[in-house]
Amino acid sequence: MTLNDVIRKIRKESFASSLYATDGCNTVKFVTDNQNEYFAVEQYFNTIWDIWESKDFLGSELLLTRIISLKLEHYDETVSMFHFRPQNDLFYDRTSGFLYNDDLFYVVTKNPSDNITIFDKRRREVYFLRSSDKVDTIHLSQLIKDPINSQRLMQNAILLHSSSCVFEGKSFLFPAQKGAGKSTIVTSLLSYGGKYIGNDSSFVFVKGKRLFLSKNPHCLRLGLETVEHNDNLKEYLANTANISQSKMLYAELVISGKVQIVPSALKHIFGDSSIAKDMCPLDYIVFPKLSVDKQYNTIRPLSREEGIEKLAGCIKDSDHKVNWLPFNEIGDLEQATNQAFHEICENLPSCYAIEYNGNPLEVYHSMENFINNERN
Repeated sequence: MTLNDVIRKIRKESFASSLYATDGCNTVKFVTDNQNEYFAVEQYFNTIWDIWESKDFLGSELLLTRIISLKLEHYDETVSMFHFRPQNDLFYDRTSGFLYNDDLFYVVTKNPSDNITIFDKRRREVYFLRSSDKVDTIHLSQLIKDPINSQRLMQNAILLHSSSCVFEGKSFLFPAQKGAGKSTIVTSLLSYGGKYIGNDSSFVFVKGKRLFLSKNPHCLRLGLETVEHNDNLKEYLANTANISQSKMLYAELVISGKVQIVPSALKHIFGDSSIAKDMCPLDYIVFPKLSVDKQYNTIRPLSREEGIEKLAGCIKDSDHKVNWLPFNEIGDLEQATNQAFHEICENLPSCYAIEYNGNPLEVYHSMENFINNERN
């Protein structure tokens, strides 16, 4: 049996569960034989993108691809067809893995004995083939996000290493590199009535000479000290009954020293109105710097040149590079990003820098005073 035969057989399977995930413009269909995967994907994307069951989906959005997840009979026999070679920077987390590539199929895996991901170059479909019913939430979420996010980049948006929220009726983008306190500042504002847009990664695009923010389904990755100093987070996560609602299903709450919370849990932690509508017009860009020993928080305006320089650093050093292999060329995505960045710089709003000590109440007062001063 050839790989073509395997793919043809998979395409004829009847699957227990399927759903559509859409950002309002672009759509991916996810099909699985494992109901637990369905629940995990639904929980991850819910409240950020729209999730539709197949029978209910009436949208006219562009269908980018179909992703099929299947526990494969004779899995070892199928894997033996490939002569994998070690490869670096294959995955969403830029780690190493194994690659097989020919004219028809592009196949990647971290561990061939567990699962493989096959990109069908002719049909532009993706097959996630498993040796067991173990749910890999992180990989599945990335398989669904990458086609849509790649398309967004090609549609003139950029993905910034940043967090974002609406506070006191104004929308803020907080771009920064690691350790600057992006998550701390946003969760602080959520504690005082802010509305979540994104954490760690936000899309920015120009529409009618104005910048807009758009959501990217991405877990909030919070340092333990951020949770410890935020009463809402601390109280909610202290109750073990809330943990499964907060973390990715079938994943740990703490991964690589960070607490990972799905955005859908924010309504339970901070209240029903704690998530903003998508595609908010952007009012201010504020570059945060966390200085825990600082007695008073300070906010200062930046020149346009300073703002552009800092913003550029949050593209190049982003932890969240998008790469829908093998259907997008890296060069095309980079060219589209550069073009979008130029357009964004032409329409840049006011930029500021905040240096703050991480105390949620003081963050609230600082940002409230800032907004009041701007209004006056």
